[in-house]
Amino acid sequence: MELSETARRARNGDSQAESRLFQTLHVRFVILAKLYLGHEDAQDAAQQACLTVAQKYRELPSEDGFNAWAYQILRNKIGNMLQHKKVENKVLSKRENFDATSNADAIDADLMRESLIKAMREVGKQDRRYLRILNLVHLGYAADEIAQRIGVNRNHLYVLLYRGRTLLAEKLEDRHE
Repeated sequence: MELSETARRARNGDSQAESRLFQTLHVRFVILAKLYLGHEDAQDAAQQACLTVAQKYRELPSEDGFNAWAYQILRNKIGNMLQHKKVENKVLSKRENFDATSNADAIDADLMRESLIKAMREVGKQDRRYLRILNLVHLGYAADEIAQRIGVNRNHLYVLLYRGRTLLAEKLEDRHE
């Protein structure tokens, strides 16, 4: 049975069709995600994409574009994870470079914390939204919650988050040169 037909049946209340739909999607999503991510990250991306599809598929006007819509959600999840890994690797790389070039015994945690606070203040002077977004991410808020709090859509939030992280990394790098 075609996936869009299974989605139509699931939307009409067929619990077996809904179960089959998400089992099929999860298997397909994992296979595709493994092409870009490691096994564990592929499982996470597939699970997140299935959850988003489950939350929103009943809102679609029709099942005609269901496949394209569902796979676009997966592509977005994979892209977000790859972007997060890229930023994480860049921060780790800079931290390793900093650790290698500085005398770790001479720098204590208070100085590092103070340096971060000063860099955050400089970021806040440039754009207060960056500072707020970085703080909310640090506090563990989800992207949708942050986007709602600051009044932007999710994609714009990711752009602002990327710019804020980049600016913070630059400010920290300037302080340690």
